[in-house]
Amino acid sequence: MTVRSSRWVVFVVALAALALTVPAVAMANGEPPPGQQDDVPPTEEELFDRLTPEQEIQVIELIDEGEAAHDAGDFDTAIDAFHEVHELFPHARITYRLALAYEHAGDYERAIQYYEFFQEQDPHAEERGEVARTIRRLDEELGDDRTMVRVETMPIGADIYLDDRDTVPVGQTPQWVTVEPGEHKVIVDKSGYQSESTTIEIAEGADEIVEFDLSGGDVEEEDETDAPSTEGPAVWKPAVTFALVGVGGLFTYLSFQEYGAARHMEANLDDPNSDYTQDDVDASRAMGFNMGVAAGLTLAAGTAFTIWWATRDRSGPGSGVSVAPTPDGIHVGFTHRF
Repeated sequence: MTVRSSRWVVFVVALAALALTVPAVAMANGEPPPGQQDDVPPTEEELFDRLTPEQEIQVIELIDEGEAAHDAGDFDTAIDAFHEVHELFPHARITYRLALAYEHAGDYERAIQYYEFFQEQDPHAEERGEVARTIRRLDEELGDDRTMVRVETMPIGADIYLDDRDTVPVGQTPQWVTVEPGEHKVIVDKSGYQSESTTIEIAEGADEIVEFDLSGGDVEEEDETDAPSTEGPAVWKPAVTFALVGVGGLFTYLSFQEYGAARHMEANLDDPNSDYTQDDVDASRAMGFNMGVAAGLTLAAGTAFTIWWATRDRSGPGSGVSVAPTPDGIHVGFTHRF
């Protein structure tokens, strides 16, 4: 293979690497390319990103209020505070605190509901063993008189509310829900579908199944094509930026190499022992020029892409939160976005 043909091989390989940058980076980060991501439950950071700065402060103040009330034995106030937190920040750890408050308040039916909902939200939680034992203990306390309602929907995955839509959901379909005997309004709500409800009358110790068909009540999702994103940059975005800059740097290096080779060959044209010709010099300069153009285009693409996601995505202080139960209450930690 001649020197000229080997350089063209390097050039083609570099172009192929550039063409594969986006899907390769996305796959390396364990996610499909943009537009192919599957729906997944929102993370702590994503939940917190949905809040306004005022709501962020409100969540922290309500958590403090709920903890203080719980420590003082005022479980009703703690329950109200954690319900408000859950409306703004529906994280599994807040569900856990609600379950604990209901248990200490003596409302074992509701405590079981929220312990079971916590298990649904975070099946890998460190407390899962303790929560399972607590549910069994509360079941034994209630005895055989526990009144249950199984709520099913088509499609599955709808939030279940009892009596009041403004409260925290007690689970997601399909699920058994513990209720007190008497009349209850069962409400189900799933994004993209009309909310449905029905009223049931259930006797003590009885079981009942309630079914909803949500498929006939599709609602058109709000078009957010032109709406500014409130999410921070996904991992693939800065990764693509770095990849474009890297490929642009490679092209720049190869361009300098070719121009250097052209100068070397030109300086040795008069050497009788040299095989270089003027055509070789011209070809090397042309290759250097092509590499330079490719470097400029790649770096320009990387700059434009970076400006796009940096201005489209929100970033800033307090854009992440970590919530975890501790022996003394809930620990809330804030992080900055990349």
